[in-house]
Amino acid sequence: MSGPKSPDWPWPPPLHTEFASAASLHVQEVTTLQQELSFLGELLTERRCYIRQEQGASQTEPSSLRRRATSGARAAGQEADQFVLDPRFLLFEFMQHIVLRPRQVEMVDWFMQSYKEGESRVQQMIMGAGKTTVVGPLLSTMLSQPDVLVTQVMPSPLLDQSRQILRASFSKLMPKRIVTFQFDRQVDDCPETIMKIYTKLEACRRACGIVVSSPESIKSMLLKFIEQLHALASYDFSTLAPGASVRSDRELARQRDTLERRSGMADAVVRLIQLWKMPGRVIMDEVDVLLHPLKSELNFPIGFRDPIDLSGHRWNLPIHLVEGILFAAHEHPLESSLQGSIAQEMAAAGSLRWMLSAVC
Repeated sequence: MSGPKSPDWPWPPPLHTEFASAASLHVQEVTTLQQELSFLGELLTERRCYIRQEQGASQTEPSSLRRRATSGARAAGQEADQFVLDPRFLLFEFMQHIVLRPRQVEMVDWFMQSYKEGESRVQQMIMGAGKTTVVGPLLSTMLSQPDVLVTQVMPSPLLDQSRQILRASFSKLMPKRIVTFQFDRQVDDCPETIMKIYTKLEACRRACGIVVSSPESIKSMLLKFIEQLHALASYDFSTLAPGASVRSDRELARQRDTLERRSGMADAVVRLIQLWKMPGRVIMDEVDVLLHPLKSELNFPIGFRDPIDLSGHRWNLPIHLVEGILFAAHEHPLESSLQGSIAQEMAAAGSLRWMLSAVC
């Protein structure tokens, strides 16, 4: 059905605007799909460093975690090679959208081998190689079980970052509960506080979750436990006998309640420590900082404050000697400046001559 062309009609007729935009969108979707398929093909054809021959790994890996793959030789009628892989590596790659490096897989294998042998292990890895983002979460995945409490300990400046990385890693396909353990020496003597922490960690263990903490929190809890034991051991319980007045009995009741709270808190901390031991695994990030003998010490003084020997005089004498040097340098007589000086105070106290004789 073609008729004569009118001079007012454009030829060929233009496409409608909606059809043109739909066609352009379709082309973009096809281009994006082709890129995604190309990327997927590269991932599938990428060589996985955790795929091994069955002869070396079949005796160590559980049968439920073994997956056998045959090469294309079976299609050609030849004898096929058999390989074994741990699906947890493949699942972690899918969740993180990465391909594991040989060094990362090697470190995880070493840690798992030491775990099976019941030994501890320390490994070194350069900055940016994936300690916090790859090795830590992957090792937590492989160690977490309903009867094993996995705890990651890192320096305080890295606590928030490590917690966010773990929550981002285990928030979609394989969700895990991430619990933060916090403790401070200013916590009141209350057993209920420790039991709340114990309940939270126990629920995390049963759900195969991960606990993150700083070394200061763990040390504070252990030192608080030692403080409670020291207070109970040094108390004279014979003084809790009833007194002769109502006021003394009221004071004894207050002391008895304090001792009961300290004893209950110590018992609750014991349950919390046993939770880490039955069995428990600790993954320490930046271990050179956490176990440094000078940087990792946590001062926790207990007991009454006792003055040190010769307090006051042991720093007043050096100050006085420095004053003499300064006055001599400015050509001022020392005798004219004794009014209100440290030497005059020490002479009045009668300790200047004794200290000078002790020094000489």
